Amino acid sequence: MGLNNSMPLPATPVTPTILSRHNNRLGAVYLSLHSFWQSRRHALTAPGSGVQTSVRKDAYSVVLFHHAVTRSFENDFQRTPENMLQSLLQYEANGGTNYELAVIETEAVMRRHWSSERCVVMGVQNGMLTRTQLRSPVVIFLSDGECNIQDTTIRTLCRAAISLG
Repeated sequence: MGLNNSMPLPATPVTPTILSRHNNRLGAVYLSLHSFWQSRRHALTAPGSGVQTSVRKDAYSVVLFHHAVTRSFENDFQRTPENMLQSLLQYEANGGTNYELAVIETEAVMRRHWSSERCVVMGVQNGMLTRTQLRSPVVIFLSDGECNIQDTTIRTLCRAAISLG
């Protein structure tokens, strides 16, 4: 992630902040995460979204990895996209790639913060009351390296999500 063959896109409001520390692949990843968080925030608070609230319903956890694993923040409902970005900017690319540790830590974070309380949307369709559950857990796994990982590690993560609901 320390290579500078990919860099943050120019002309976004947060690009200067990112470039001051990460004019490299990691900066491009941080900009992508910030854009994702911004999009989620706008989607949930836009007129017609059905969710007019200032309280974010998504919880975010960020697990950074190279040869070791670092949790930047976990199960965060409060921070703005800008605050989350600021939390990430302190971390540098240190080299090495260990998918095994990253996926094992992802499972641990998922287990620690699992909640069966999903966003439930109630409505009426064809005269019948409907109930829809949303917000399955999502893992976004980004890496610029290659590394071996045991199939059993991935299966364990998937089975854990299934068993938790």
